[in-house]
Amino acid sequence: MPRLQFTAEHLAILAPALQHPVVQSLVAVARPIKVFEGATPVLRRVVVAPPSVTFRTAATPTGIPMHGLLQYLQGVSPQVGGVSLRSGALTVAYSSPPDQATQDKVNAALADQAGLGVLAGQWAQKDDPASLRTRLLDGNLADAEWLKLFRQYQVAQLAGRG
Repeated sequence: MPRLQFTAEHLAILAPALQHPVVQSLVAVARPIKVFEGATPVLRRVVVAPPSVTFRTAATPTGIPMHGLLQYLQGVSPQVGGVSLRSGALTVAYSSPPDQATQDKVNAALADQAGLGVLAGQWAQKDDPASLRTRLLDGNLADAEWLKLFRQYQVAQLAGRG
């Protein structure tokens, strides 16, 4: 069934109803549901992802998660507002247009193998039962990640490592 194309004749039928005082008062106090005020444009720059670092994605569940990388880069420059990884290209979003010095600091932080190695070590997943149990008790885990950890914990328990 095709969509109805509104014409002037259709709108003419509604004109008398829109002139009613009750409808006029409702229209006068109506407010939009969503108002996008003060939204600042986000500037994005594609940067070279370090080849020696693995980022956590749906395909690779190990590595540095994007929110961990974001915290790391925000420590370097508070202008960094977001990071994303698409088809191997790492994109850094800035809350305001960065100057060349800020971009150089972010690029240097991404090229710093020692700093990224420390970051990767912080996010490395340990599979001993004690650390798995600690991570299971974290209330911030998504359901799918919790189930994955629970399975690892049970396997570790059944293998006699706990």
